Amino acid sequence: MLSQKICTLVLAGKRQSDPLSLHFGLENKAFINLKGKFLLEWVLEALEKAKIPNIIISLQKAQKKLFETNLKKNYQFLEVCTNSSPINAVCEALKLPISQNGLLITTADNVLLSAKIIEYFLNICEQSSSEIIIAVVNGQENLVKKYPQAKRTWHKLNAKTWLSGANLFFWKPKLGSENSYKILWRLEASRKSPLQFAQIIAQNFNFLFFLKLLFRQTSISECNTALSKALGLKVELVVLPFEEACIDVDRLEDLELVNTIL
Repeated sequence: MLSQKICTLVLAGKRQSDPLSLHFGLENKAFINLKGKFLLEWVLEALEKAKIPNIIISLQKAQKKLFETNLKKNYQFLEVCTNSSPINAVCEALKLPISQNGLLITTADNVLLSAKIIEYFLNICEQSSSEIIIAVVNGQENLVKKYPQAKRTWHKLNAKTWLSGANLFFWKPKLGSENSYKILWRLEASRKSPLQFAQIIAQNFNFLFFLKLLFRQTSISECNTALSKALGLKVELVVLPFEEACIDVDRLEDLELVNTIL
């Protein structure tokens, strides 16, 4: 099984001016208590239930002691610079020998992640020839019906396709160019700002694709092609059949929502 061969990177670095950290007076929102466990512990337990053998947690150098003190088990840490992009952590993790069979990537606030979601995603990854595989959820209406209070960022591709990210990625150990990572970093940083996101697409992608995306007349397949061409790596978007997979904890309202789901 792929899960027994790979490594997982959990992105746990603190973002600047994180509202939840400020609200709870914490150094890192990964240590918000949710039903007797830290947010990060929910994620780690899901990975362990999925039998992922190697787990790395990326964090700022200044917060290593915080993680060592609060976590009950010993984990491998990947120290990154303050304000470093998550893409930098991914690139560093890909250089490690334990990542030679692939790197599963998620975030410390992805508390609804489950062994079932992980296993479903990895089964697809095992059959795929793509180098970067991105999990998404399709269906704004379905999410609203199930969790009406949920507020997520959606990208409308066409009348039937509304995508939201699931904070779950699989990256095979093939390094792209420096420009590829700059594009990825800019896309990641602007994903919740439609205007900035559109500007990056316009600057780095095929103009016809930009127009189709602008007028919401494109498809997942066309997105895969455009991303692969722009990055120089084969990219694939994979739709997960789990609405809750796109719910992470960015705001106080998100924390209240996941508290009712768990």
